[in-house]
Amino acid sequence: MIAQLTASFTINSEEKGAIRIYGYRNTEIAKGWGFGISGDLRITRRLYTYARFGQNLDSLANQFSVKNSWSGGMQLRNYQLWESASISTGLAYGNSQGFSTVEGLSMPAERILEAYVRFNIKQAFFISPHYQDIWNGQGLGGEQLNMIGVRTRVAF
Repeated sequence: MIAQLTASFTINSEEKGAIRIYGYRNTEIAKGWGFGISGDLRITRRLYTYARFGQNLDSLANQFSVKNSWSGGMQLRNYQLWESASISTGLAYGNSQGFSTVEGLSMPAERILEAYVRFNIKQAFFISPHYQDIWNGQGLGGEQLNMIGVRTRVAF
């Protein structure tokens, strides 16, 4: 179950943004609650930014091993390639703090840096190659990981 409140705003009649406050509950876990806040802002006609923070109560954090997380990023949007296609680029950084039930044991945070390029081909289709650099994956203190992938979306 998720509930969210959104407030949208405009600055100088040009730049638009939104702030969201949300809460969620996992009904299968006693006191399985969490909450968060996120925001996004169009800084210029093509430059966008976002930030997000989320927090789980201990019972939910114990189930999913994440106490809190935050992320932020920027995107340059919609450089026209041709009439029906455009390209966007983005860069984001995130941090997830692990949760441990062992008294005095602190789990190190997982950190992720992601860069991507999104090719919008027509309105209903995009393809997006991306690169992720992950430190301390799942808070287990393992090796640094480098991942390359491709996301696609087809809408009908």
